[in-house]
Amino acid sequence: MELVIVIIAFGVIGTITVSILNSAANFYFDVLNRQTVINDNRAALSRMTREIALQKDFNNIEHATDKELQFVTPRNDTLYYNLNGGQINLTKNSSGPHKLSTKILSSKSFFAFEDKAGNPLGNFPLSTTDLTKVWLINVRITTSLGKDTLRLDSAIFPKNLHHGQIMPYNAL
Repeated sequence: MELVIVIIAFGVIGTITVSILNSAANFYFDVLNRQTVINDNRAALSRMTREIALQKDFNNIEHATDKELQFVTPRNDTLYYNLNGGQINLTKNSSGPHKLSTKILSSKSFFAFEDKAGNPLGNFPLSTTDLTKVWLINVRITTSLGKDTLRLDSAIFPKNLHHGQIMPYNAL
């Protein structure tokens, strides 16, 4: 009789211990997955921001929509960014595409373009005339992490755009 009680007690204690360890392991892997997604998206946004900001002006933009941006770099490389299909893709000189990040919400991730006065340029694809008016490019990457949504934003001016010009106070 005592042996049966001991076996039942160990069974109850074992079940409780396993459920606690299981929930702790699930929490750990959930946090690890979230951190990986966040790091991938930050790295992709940082790379896009850096490469777009290296432009001396935005006259090298060849194609621009809310989901696509193609431009020629100072090194004469053609870069094409695409925010469709739940991922961020980069095509360089027609080779690729190369995945920069996955698990983005394509419907809530976009490029937005503004002129000097802060007016949005939004008839996509941007016309040749609108492409010459681009003063600022905003990039938004949105990721769904379970019940949470993470939004990363970057406002990008080209490197030498303000040289010899007065930069508006609200752009600082």
